[in-house]
Amino acid sequence: MTEPIPPYIKRNFILRKVWTDPRRKNKGISLLFVGRLGSGKSYAGLRFCEDLDKDFSIERVCFSVEEFLRLIKDGNLRPGSCILFDEVSGSEEGADSRSAMTKINKIMAYVVSTVRFKRFVIIYTSPTTGRIDSIIRRVGIDGVAIFKKVDFKRKRSVADFRWSMLAPLDTSKLYLSHPRVQMPNKEIVEIERILISLPSKKLAEAYEKKKNKFFDENVKRWYAEFSETKRKSASRNKISIKSIYKRAIKRIDSLLDDKGKPSIAKIRLKYNLTQRNAQQIKALLSEKK
Repeated sequence: MTEPIPPYIKRNFILRKVWTDPRRKNKGISLLFVGRLGSGKSYAGLRFCEDLDKDFSIERVCFSVEEFLRLIKDGNLRPGSCILFDEVSGSEEGADSRSAMTKINKIMAYVVSTVRFKRFVIIYTSPTTGRIDSIIRRVGIDGVAIFKKVDFKRKRSVADFRWSMLAPLDTSKLYLSHPRVQMPNKEIVEIERILISLPSKKLAEAYEKKKNKFFDENVKRWYAEFSETKRKSASRNKISIKSIYKRAIKRIDSLLDDKGKPSIAKIRLKYNLTQRNAQQIKALLSEKK
């Protein structure tokens, strides 16, 4: 039996298409929500997922490629299931990480085919519009919402929405067009702005908790990596100073100034050192003298 379209879905032209494609047209669909910090894009993504998927929960919100792939692989999803991939291009572990671009491209190419085949609904959020075209080409985006502001009085996010399509014969060209909707009086109207309400309080609180946990874990990891890098650097510097000192002591006469004392300038020039390291070498040479 064909699943009936819920009335609130039928009344919204974007929700209607996103809900219908996986269930009636046998294809997945992806949207990209773009906006600066505080523009309301993430909360709008949560609300979309809530409206479209009655089984949606915080477990289907991802902040990294690894988490995203794990959910697609083991998340017990069905056609029409929604996933929110938050900050797809703004995170070190997101899909726009320059350090792993080739690998990410391959992964996301796999994801595109999986999303289409499995008929999932994916909403990506990104903090910048700078690389929208590349993100769209990489993950097969069907629509883009650029968030302008939050209407605090009405408690809604305001966005410019456009359907996206790659040129069939030249995928380097991208078309973004405002939706055209037939009104009850049969008039065709171009829709430029959409308003999206806040998610449920329970989901919003769970989102903030999960996001803070992800951020805190990253800060701890980054600090540990920074400390280890600093330790290794100090160790290498210690070894280097010791090695240079052994070489310098053998030719100390060429490193002395007019007063017969080790010259920082000569030490720096001879061994290409920083002022601080040259001072260390000078101190060691002075002790030896």
